[in-house]
Amino acid sequence: MESIIVNVYCPHNDRDKKALWDSLDGLIHSVDTSWLLVGDFNEVRISEDRLNSQFIQSRADRFNEFINRNGLIEIDINGRKFTSISDDGLKFSKLDRFLVNNSFLNLWEDLSVIALDRHLSDHCPLVLRDKYIDYGPKPFKIFDEWFNYEEMDKVVVDAWGQPIRGSRRGCMFRDRLKNVKMTLKDWSSKKFGCHDKEIEAYKKEAMEWELKAESNVLTDLDRERWLECRRCWVEKENIKSNMLKQKARLKWTLEGDENSNM
Repeated sequence: MESIIVNVYCPHNDRDKKALWDSLDGLIHSVDTSWLLVGDFNEVRISEDRLNSQFIQSRADRFNEFINRNGLIEIDINGRKFTSISDDGLKFSKLDRFLVNNSFLNLWEDLSVIALDRHLSDHCPLVLRDKYIDYGPKPFKIFDEWFNYEEMDKVVVDAWGQPIRGSRRGCMFRDRLKNVKMTLKDWSSKKFGCHDKEIEAYKKEAMEWELKAESNVLTDLDRERWLECRRCWVEKENIKSNMLKQKARLKWTLEGDENSNM
């Protein structure tokens, strides 16, 4: 059976929301197949789906009527209670969902949705999966990121000036390059060796504050610490992302053309 997947971004305006529900009504009833509606519906179903923001019963009723009218089922989200959090860390809402009909459910053995930790967006990424597969940690190597640190210049200069034993020019040049390579390797290990641990530490603390804010009112000082943890987390994640991107480009340069030759 074919499936139709609809990526939804619902408008904020109440009149436009009603127009979208009516439009989707006609679309779903026009084709008898398996349906998956996913995205930001900009609406909640019950009052518990909001924290520190206004709940309007009539809008929730209209959304629930649309879901029931089309025989849709919401796949429960694991991992988080809310999927959208305001930038100031005050308002929480469950706006993002996966809605499917029975025909779609019958195509899969065990569907589930997991809400991942937020990064740059104010929404949590959602993953629909049939089973869990762990591909293990991703390897990475450092290249251009070294040059973002002023201290690296001194590391290179000092390494180049280290005494060497040889007297032949070719050997001297080779040995100086070896010194630079080994010194940079040691510097890199000290500078970035705990990078993943630092990311996880900031991420863990940020998530702890975020989960605490879902059930308790944070003080201004607590919220400042929370946002600072997120800033440090994002900054270090960006550094790691740049490292991974460059490694991917290097791997393609070394293997891509060779692998594509017939």
